Amino acid sequence: MRMRSNVWMAALVAAACLGSAGCWYQRPDIEDWYEDVKIGWEKQQVVDKLGRPTVMLENDMMYLYDDPENPIRLRFVLDEDEKVIEKYYESREELAKRLEEARRRVPPVELVPGEEPRGYPGAPMERFEKKPGEPGAR
Repeated sequence: MRMRSNVWMAALVAAACLGSAGCWYQRPDIEDWYEDVKIGWEKQQVVDKLGRPTVMLENDMMYLYDDPENPIRLRFVLDEDEKVIEKYYESREELAKRLEEARRRVPPVELVPGEEPRGYPGAPMERFEKKPGEPGAR
């Protein structure tokens, strides 16, 4: 009997800890971090303030914050001296809008007359597949 009450007590304590941890979640003050970074800062100053970037593409430093309520992306463009020359604060809505605009600019690949549509989206089209015996075929 004593063993069973200890198990229940441990389960109760664990549930209380999990419940209280979720209640204390505070969204990081990302807007203030973004405002703190100034045009002209060196790359190392930005890294010291925000930590290592999530993505580094040539002269773009990107920080992705997957906040459950409002995921955002901070983007800093660097010049050849690794100084910030542009900065962007992009919310989920702005990123979705840019993605939709990009999709409208890229026309879909049209089928050649006589070509059958493939079985799933993104499947290779017949004209791009290598036939057995052709150079490069497996």
